[in-house]
Formats: sequence, C-alpha cells, structure tokens
Amino acid sequence: MISANLTVARPYAKAAFELAQSAGDFEAWSARLQLAAAVVSVPEVIAFLQHPKITPDQMVELLTDVCQSTLDDQGRHFIKLLSANRRLLLLPSIASEFEMYRREAEKVTPVTVTTAFPLSEAQLQALTAALTKRVGGHIELESIVSRDVIGGAVIRMGDRVIDGSLRGKLNNLAIAVAS
Repeated sequence: MISANLTVARPYAKAAFELAQSAGDFEAWSARLQLAAAVVSVPEVIAFLQHPKITPDQMVELLTDVCQSTLDDQGRHFIKLLSANRRLLLLPSIASEFEMYRREAEKVTPVTVTTAFPLSEAQLQALTAALTKRVGGHIELESIVSRDVIGGAVIRMGDRVIDGSLRGKLNNLAIAVAS
C-alpha cells in the first residue's frame, strides 16, 4: 500500500517541485506542503475526506481555510487538483517526495548520526563541518541516540555507512575470531 501511494504521489510531488523551481520558491512550497500534509494526517480530517458525501469543493474549502496563510494561487490550484482527483490523503507522501527532490536540487545530503549518548553542540558542529567537507556540499544532520551502539557512532549518508561504533568493532572482532 505504501509503495502504491508513493507511485501515485510521485507525479504530484514532481509537479509541485517544478512549480517551486520555476518560481524559485522552494521554501514556500515546503511550508505549504508540510502544513497541508499535517492537516490531512489528523484522524478527524481523514474521516471527513473519506466520507462519500463530501464533495471535492468541500474538501478544498476545508484545506484552504486551514492552510490559507501558506497558500497562494498556485497552492490553491494544486489543492483543487488533488481534491478533484481524490488525492488529498496523499499529501504526506507528496510532501516527502517534494523534499527529496528539493534536497537533490539544492545538493543537500541527509546524514544520520547514531550515538549511544547525546552529542554536544560543539561535537555536532565539528561533525557537520567534517562531513560537509567530505561530501563537498551541504548536509542535513539528524542526531539519534541509541544505546545499541554502546559507544562511538554510526553515520549514514544515503547508501554509505560509516560504522565507528563499539558494537560494530565487537562484531568485526567476533567474525575475525570465528574465521
């Protein structure tokens, strides 16, 4: 179901991305899509949008009323298009895909660092500087704390993983001893 939603959401996300790119306004489109995605994720709104007697115009009215501060004419037209095609519930997937296209266009690499203990602000800044230099562009750093790593850190950048965790070293040692 999730991959089917993503397949249907992708062309809408691409269209929103192209509109944002032509207007040079990624920031506004991100805000617009994130807010609309949050609205359609509320259980009561989901029930409303799924009700068979609710018309596309009523759906548009609900979203434009709630999101009016972020919607311009293009945004309202986009909501109308989604509503007419009964695709408003795909907004979380559309927003997610849009952000992926945006990061790619802005050459931003998402990076996740997992450590056993929270990193200090100085450590985060040093890590951000080192990784920015390594990837040759901007990074979007997310820090996660997980006791599973025991010590050290695991860094994920796209499909690359740098495992400097104590758990990883222990696993490598166990494999070497078993060989």
